[in-house]
Amino acid sequence: MHNKFLVTILATVLLFSVGCKKESTTAPTEEPPVSAPPSFNIASTLANCTGTNDCIEFFATPNKDVILVKVVIKYPVTGSITYNLGSSTVISDESIALQAAGTAYNRISGTWRFTFTGSLAGEDQSSFTVATSVNVGAKLKN
Repeated sequence: MHNKFLVTILATVLLFSVGCKKESTTAPTEEPPVSAPPSFNIASTLANCTGTNDCIEFFATPNKDVILVKVVIKYPVTGSITYNLGSSTVISDESIALQAAGTAYNRISGTWRFTFTGSLAGEDQSSFTVATSVNVGAKLKN
């Protein structure tokens, strides 16, 4: 009987020690919240090329402070160009040109697509790739 009692006590101690885990002293790591990506408003203006209004310039205005690396501009017909923005910081509601000074794009009617790559300035500095588009109307007859 003494052995049964000893085995019962050892089994109880073993079950108790297995069931009681030491609590972790390390706090769980929380992922920082990811901010929503910015949106871009695209504006266009007619530009003179070869004496006519057959060229166009584009300007982008973000709704947040951003650091822009590049924008890929896809023409309505086949083809695209990658415009290097060189990690330019653009403040919310300020415009940035999407072509080098003194240059413009051939005006082609249809949907132009813009894909911006960069990161948020300040906040959590999340990277983003955001696409938007603008429709360009037909050329006016002179």
